[in-house]
Amino acid sequence: MAGTQQQHRRRQSREYWKDTIAQHESSTESVADFCETRDIGVASFYAWRRRIRSESAATDRTDDDAGFVEIRQPARFSALRIQCGDFQIDVDDHMNDTLLLRVLRSVQSVACSREGA
Repeated sequence: MAGTQQQHRRRQSREYWKDTIAQHESSTESVADFCETRDIGVASFYAWRRRIRSESAATDRTDDDAGFVEIRQPARFSALRIQCGDFQIDVDDHMNDTLLLRVLRSVQSVACSREGA
């Protein structure tokens, strides 16, 4: 009787089940055959395998990625591209109107000075 209780407690141990599941994974036996030769209940085997796998998956995640997914913002495309010679200006929806006007005046003055030279 004492041997049966000890065997029962051993089967409840996490380490016992980790080892048993690892043995099965390295064997070529079906779960049913593996369990039968070792006098293990198939339902218990599956329950412990599921429990150990879910615990393992939970500990594999780090605190940094637990429940979060990185979202990358796609590259922005300019709404307007102004190109003159060797340079270009990309203008998007958020560009300040005053800044754009100053840039265009500078480009115009440089272009005019090149034409006059």
